[in-house]
Amino acid sequence: MVKKKLNGQEGSVNLLEFGLITAIVLMAAVYFFLGGSWMKIRMNHGNDSLAVNTADSVARINSNNGLNCVVDGCGSSGHCPHWSSIGYIGYFDNVANKIVGEKPKGYNEYSTMEIDRNQFHGDPGTMVIKVIAKEGEMVLSWELGRQ
Repeated sequence: MVKKKLNGQEGSVNLLEFGLITAIVLMAAVYFFLGGSWMKIRMNHGNDSLAVNTADSVARINSNNGLNCVVDGCGSSGHCPHWSSIGYIGYFDNVANKIVGEKPKGYNEYSTMEIDRNQFHGDPGTMVIKVIAKEGEMVLSWELGRQ
């Protein structure tokens, strides 16, 4: 039908043509699905990387480049509750775009996250970004969030 109709003739599609048309349509659907899945993975990985960049920027602003507490609104005057032997510790809250003192619920979108060529693994929606500032240096890592 298709070939004869292209030539301006009437007729029906034979079994071989029907099989080929069906195969082409199925292959196109599979490639469309695989492309969409690939894009979703890339987007989730990109969203996690963007969260890391935002956490780093917010922490640097809060801490005056790593010299004071990274937690938003903490004046660091006197005894800071966010200080430990490893430095000032805070956690990025991706909803408020702030560094907070308590772990928020997890928000990673992909199962493998990367910071400075270090890989972290966890189920989507379980990990948060931990920020440590000490002596002008900022260290970011992914760890389990509040359950």
